[in-house]
Amino acid sequence: MKNVVVIGANGAIGSAFVSSYVNDSNIENIFSLGRAEIKHSSNKIKHFIADITDESAVANYAAACLLSKNSEFSNRYYRSSYNLSS
Repeated sequence: MKNVVVIGANGAIGSAFVSSYVNDSNIENIFSLGRAEIKHSSNKIKHFIADITDESAVANYAAACLLSKNSEFSNRYYRSSYNLSS
């Protein structure tokens, strides 16, 4: 199983990638980053809200992706969306 990252998941191209990956049985997790909520809904998606022009928000996103692979983190802190812009 593979994990993928989609940066710009709110845009037309990013949204198309997310749709494609949701339907791909070889993809286990989709880590998506966008400025707002996304319209897709799947247990595979771990969506993070952040502005990619904010370096600290992107660093938080990368750390959250790494931590979400840890089951203890996932069980205690997982939500369908994370807001990293605050």
